[in-house]
Amino acid sequence: MTFDDERIRHLTGDSERTSRILIVGLGSGGFPVLQHIAMSGWRRFALVDPDTLDAKNLVKHPALRSDIGRHKVDIAADWLADRIPGCEVETYRQPIEEIDGHQLRRLTEESDYVVSATDSNAVRHFVNDLCITTTSPMSLGLVHRGGTGGTVLTYRPESTGCYACLESVAEGLDGLPSDTDLPVTGLEQEMVYGRGLKDYAAAGLSADIGLVAALHAQLTVAELLTLETGGTANLPQLEASWLAVRIRFPDTWNWHVDEIRLPPIDGCVSCGKSVAPAATRNSA
Repeated sequence: MTFDDERIRHLTGDSERTSRILIVGLGSGGFPVLQHIAMSGWRRFALVDPDTLDAKNLVKHPALRSDIGRHKVDIAADWLADRIPGCEVETYRQPIEEIDGHQLRRLTEESDYVVSATDSNAVRHFVNDLCITTTSPMSLGLVHRGGTGGTVLTYRPESTGCYACLESVAEGLDGLPSDTDLPVTGLEQEMVYGRGLKDYAAAGLSADIGLVAALHAQLTVAELLTLETGGTANLPQLEASWLAVRIRFPDTWNWHVDEIRLPPIDGCVSCGKSVAPAATRNSA
């Protein structure tokens, strides 16, 4: 049995989806992004994630209880093999920053698109810098503390701002979701101050993560189709490169998406552009 995408070709077009996609992070955000991309017809992947599935992950991750203890890249590879017979999957069970430099450059240059879905800000910057160095197009998604909102970005080399550009201007744009929207929880206080875990943060609902992941996947699919075919009539490229997703405040729901055109920022520490047009913002 082969993968049948006939029912979505009115959106994706008749051309075969041939891009090889490198995905960094197969957690509760990255795994759904992979699933949506695969169900849209792509079948060539390289997957990077050092983590194994813990029982505590099941409150957010779509894997099965029988998968506990397995590497997340192996869980994803099995899902792909079952869903799309004949798919090509390359897996890496170590942190991306620990992959040998020559191998990492080969891995990136042999991929047509990079998806950054890690929950580590340091790794986001590592992937961002890697894509700048190799002029690789990239999408990035993250969910803010407590699931109050999220950020989705596409980086188009030589055209849009990178993740470091986004961080440099985010605090200057009022009303965007951030990690400070939710007051510090009791469990966070216990973990951070009582146990000394500096990177612990309150999680959001699986539905919060799924909402941001779906937008991340939609943007990625649109970017891939633009790269492969120039876009399709019914699924055009998004003009904006940054989606700031508001889900709720601590005391009220507030579904809202800001579409922001983020240019390369003057003096960016990563992409180092010399021209800085102002970011333009549309709300939806």
